[in-house]
Amino acid sequence: MKTMLRASALLLILCLTAVPALAAGEVSFEGTVASDASVRVAAPIGGTVDTVNLIAGQRVTEDDAVLSLAGTKVYAAQSGTVTGVFAAAGDDLDAVATRYGAALYIEPEYGFTVSATTDKAYDSAATRLVHIGDTVYLTGSATSKLRGSGVVTAVNGTSYTVEIREGEFQLNESVRVYREETLASTCRLGTGSVARVDPVAVTATGSVLKMCVKNGDAVRAGDVLFETLDGTWDGLYAAGTDVAVPTSGIVESVSVSAGDAVRKGDTLAVIHPDGSLYVSFSVPETDLGSVREGDAVELEFVWKDDETARVPATITWISHMSDASTGETAYEARAAFTPDADTRLGMNVIVYLTQS
Repeated sequence: MKTMLRASALLLILCLTAVPALAAGEVSFEGTVASDASVRVAAPIGGTVDTVNLIAGQRVTEDDAVLSLAGTKVYAAQSGTVTGVFAAAGDDLDAVATRYGAALYIEPEYGFTVSATTDKAYDSAATRLVHIGDTVYLTGSATSKLRGSGVVTAVNGTSYTVEIREGEFQLNESVRVYREETLASTCRLGTGSVARVDPVAVTATGSVLKMCVKNGDAVRAGDVLFETLDGTWDGLYAAGTDVAVPTSGIVESVSVSAGDAVRKGDTLAVIHPDGSLYVSFSVPETDLGSVREGDAVELEFVWKDDETARVPATITWISHMSDASTGETAYEARAAFTPDADTRLGMNVIVYLTQS
């Protein structure tokens, strides 16, 4: 029996020593970590959200790239040689088009055509009817030694256009057109003259993210020429597709998901900056005489149950309006402190008045 009493007494002593006790006359209040400011992460330009690398409650550091936008690719509609590249990364494509007509031009792979007519075709039903897509054969009107071939690309009544695919013909040269490679008179489809194919203007809307070609590059249909994003950058400087946070702090909310379309200035996320964190605590009316704005206090974070170090803080504000929602008249107060990487919004804190 005596052994059991001794064990019970020892257990009671251990429990009492495990609970931190207030020093004589020490006053404390229960509080939580809160924030009094927020910062928007705004879209620097429009586009489609590609990836999102942050979630609510996450701690971020200034300049962390937390979102990215997907650029829109502009492709070559036909093969040829790039010429007249007037746009550069960061440029507003509408402004470039107003000044130069396009972001760039492509000299077509087949740069000459024949504007022909069936007026001088051999007099037969087969030679007076031309179809788009027909392969035809060409020879110079002055000499049959100059030969080539092409494809009919347009028909308008008795007129038609041939895209020259083979042959070294000169601008404005007169040619004869035949259905057969034999160039027999009975298969003559008519005559025409050689014309130049105008360079193809390539443009788009928005701003240039990056150029993928330069003057003189040979491209095939389907090659990427440049990439764009919607809207314009400030200062016409292409900042890339990554969106960085403007300050260190804690993410309150994220407004977008991958695949969402955004415009310049849209809110992507909201962050509570580190400098906005404070401790909110309630002072009962009976303790108002013990606290003043400007008083030094000490903070003890409840989760650090194995640590005794307290964090210095200063009372910055005491409300002049009471809050009786807890059943007793009390006043909200705030204490400023320097948070560290472990500080989280909503943490429970004990606020101790500093002994004088």
